[in-house]
Amino acid sequence: MQYISHLIDKPLLSQVKIVATIGPACNNKKTLSAMIEAGLNVCRLNLSHGTLQDHLEAIKLIRQLSSQMGIPISILADLQGPKLRIGNIENDVILIKDTPFTLVSNPMQGNEHTAYMSYTDFPKVVKPGEEILIDDGKIRLKVIKTNNIDRVETLVINGGPLFSHKGVNLPHTQINLPSLTEKDRQDAIFALHNQVDWLGLSFVRKAQDILELRKLVQEEGKDGQVGILAKIEKPEALACLEEILDVADALMVARGDLGVEVSFEQIPIIQKDIIRQSVAKGKPVIVATQMLESMIHNFVPTRAEANDVANAVLDGADAVMLSGETSVGDFPVESVQAMDSIIRFTEIKGFRFKPKQKPDPESSTFTKETICFSATKMASQANVQAIVLFVDSVQAVLSVASYRPYTKILVFTTNPFLQSALSFVWGVEIFSITPLNRTAEAVNYANALLLKQNILKTGDRVVYLSHIPFHEHFGNINTIRLEVIE
Repeated sequence: MQYISHLIDKPLLSQVKIVATIGPACNNKKTLSAMIEAGLNVCRLNLSHGTLQDHLEAIKLIRQLSSQMGIPISILADLQGPKLRIGNIENDVILIKDTPFTLVSNPMQGNEHTAYMSYTDFPKVVKPGEEILIDDGKIRLKVIKTNNIDRVETLVINGGPLFSHKGVNLPHTQINLPSLTEKDRQDAIFALHNQVDWLGLSFVRKAQDILELRKLVQEEGKDGQVGILAKIEKPEALACLEEILDVADALMVARGDLGVEVSFEQIPIIQKDIIRQSVAKGKPVIVATQMLESMIHNFVPTRAEANDVANAVLDGADAVMLSGETSVGDFPVESVQAMDSIIRFTEIKGFRFKPKQKPDPESSTFTKETICFSATKMASQANVQAIVLFVDSVQAVLSVASYRPYTKILVFTTNPFLQSALSFVWGVEIFSITPLNRTAEAVNYANALLLKQNILKTGDRVVYLSHIPFHEHFGNINTIRLEVIE
C-alpha cells in the first residue's frame, strides 16, 4: 500500500462528521468561517459555561455564516446535567498526599484544608471508604467519615493543584439527583426557541431520563424538529444501553466523565461496544473528549491522538468531537484541519467497518429494512457511485447509513428539518427538492443537479430509493431501482 504526505482527489465530503465546541477561541466570524471551510459539520454549545446571551450571539453567528457560505451547519446545545463541582478556591492551593481534607455543604472560599461541594446531600449519601475524584481524576480522595449533615472528612490519596469549580465524580456513590435539573430545563427552553437542532442530555442513567426531556420538547412544540442526544458517561447507562438507544435519537461516548466513573482500561472496549450497538440500531453515535487534546497548545496532534481519531473512524463512529481544542485552544482551525485529514486518510486507506446486522423478519419495519439492506448490497455488487433517497423522514436514511455502504448516500427532501436530524449521520449529504408528483421527475431533477455539481458524472450507476405513490409525503420506502446516468 502506497502512502502519500497529502491527500489528493479527496471526496466532496468525508463520511465521518466533525463536531466542534464553540468558545472564546473561535466565536468570531474569521475563525469560525475557516473552521467551516476546514470541514466542520456541527457546532456544539456547552451550556455548562457562558451566559445565555453569549450562546445566543454564537447561534446568530453560526446561522449567518452557514447561510452566507452555503454550507449547512447544525447546532448541538449540550445541557450541563447534575454536574458536581468544587466551589471557589483560593489561589495556589495544592493538596498534599496523605493529608486530611474536608468537604462541606455550606458555600465558602476553599483552601488546602476545606472546600465547598455543590451537592448538598453528599454527606447523607456517601459512605466511608468510597472514592471522590476531582478534575477528571487528577485528584483522588478517600472518605474517612461523614456527619450525615453538612461535613465529609477525607484523606488525600493523590494530590495536586486544586482550582475553582472543577468537576467532582463519585464512582461508587449512589447519587439521588435528577438527570434534568432546573437549570437544564431553562437552558433547554432557551435552546428550543433559538434555532438549535439537537439537545445533549448529560449523565443519562436510564431511558426515563430521555423521555423526561422529550416531554419538555413536546410541550414546547418542537417535537420532530429537535433531536435528543444521550451522553453516555455513567456506569448505570451502560447497564441499560439498549433501552436508552430505543428512545434517544443519537448517542455520545462521553469519555471524559465515563473514563473517571469506570476504570480507564475499560474505555476502548466500551467505546467499540457502544458504537456497535448504536450502528446496529441505526442511531448516530459520536466519540468525544480528548481526541486532539494536545492541540489546545500545540499546532499538530500527537501520534497517539491521530491513532485515537483513526480508530474511532475504523470502529464505525458517525462523528468525532473537539472540545477544548476549539473552544479555548490556541489552534482551533488547525484542530479541525487535522481531524479532517485523519478522517479522510483513514477512510481512503483504512479497513472498512462492516456492520453485521441484517433485517429482522420479526420486526414491524422488516419490509423497509429489507429494501434498504438490499440497496446497499446492490450498490456493492454493481459498483454503484451513489445511493439516492427521496424521503421526508429520517428512518430510511438511518437504515441505509447503518449498513455503511461503499458509496455516497445522497438525500433529496422537501422536509426542512431533515438536515438537522441527519447532521451527525455517517456518509449522508442533504439536498432540497420541491414537491413533485412522479418518481421520474425527481430522478431527472436529482441527476441534473448532481451532474452540475460534479458529484456524479455521465455513465455512473445509481441506486434510487423512493416510495409509491410518490406524491404522498412521508411515505414508507417501498421502491428500489438501479439506473445509469445518461
